[in-house]
Amino acid sequence: MSEISQIVKFLKKNFLNNVNYKKKSSRQSIHLSKNLNFLLKNDYLVERQLIPVKFLINIRKKFLNNLTPRNIFFPKDTSNLNIKQFKDLYKKNRTLKFWKNFPKISSSDHKQGIKSWKKKCNYVVFKNPEKICPEIKKIKDIPRIKKITDFYFDKLKYKHVHSKVIYTFKKKKFPIDVQVFHNDLDGQKVLKLFLYLNNVKNKSDGPTEFIKRSNIFFNENSPKLKNWKTRLIHKKQDMKFKYNSIFSFIGNVGDGFFLNTGVYHKGSMPKNKDRTLLILTFNCHDELITGKLN
Repeated sequence: MSEISQIVKFLKKNFLNNVNYKKKSSRQSIHLSKNLNFLLKNDYLVERQLIPVKFLINIRKKFLNNLTPRNIFFPKDTSNLNIKQFKDLYKKNRTLKFWKNFPKISSSDHKQGIKSWKKKCNYVVFKNPEKICPEIKKIKDIPRIKKITDFYFDKLKYKHVHSKVIYTFKKKKFPIDVQVFHNDLDGQKVLKLFLYLNNVKNKSDGPTEFIKRSNIFFNENSPKLKNWKTRLIHKKQDMKFKYNSIFSFIGNVGDGFFLNTGVYHKGSMPKNKDRTLLILTFNCHDELITGKLN
């Protein structure tokens, strides 16, 4: 049994034991629209002009002004990767434990800041982004967003469990970790909102991508799980999907992209310019720690 098979089995078995339901009186009455129905059937939804552009530009400025070592998690060190190491990396080491323990840059390199990060790392992740920019807390209550999350979770109690800001550097040679198709494995019913803090006009700008109909919790995918990997790199060997089933979220600042990240997805590598991305995660239970599975 593969690692993914074990995790999916565990999550399915424990899902109903880790959720609470809304009382009838507290449920919001929502008219079923075309876009909400699409989200329910396909596990993704693009919403244009979801958030005021000035609001997100202000958020971006705050993060760029606070791009200092004390605000950044120690990033993974990819400076020594060559083509052979890269192929070996994805051939032999695609478990959750491996990626969790992937080598990070040294303390001295980290203290040098962005000049060092750009040389040695593919991307950096901000610590506690709401502390840098408290405005993020307001996003979950924007009426259009709340309508979508209320509808998606329906009778379930849910919450905004955390946020993440990822600053991705341009012109890197080899994708690493979340830049390769993967599942987040945060639970059976989870919805993430991806917001670009700069325009992503084409594939060279590094859009978020996913494989349609690849949710590991779909019954139709159950027979495939024993052979699937936690990280996919070879389209022909790993994916049992057509190439045209890959969707790229091309959008401007202010556009939003909702996705159940049980679906295989990735942040592709930008070629033209650095990319800044804000992610909000909504879940109906405390996130299950899948790393404890044997």
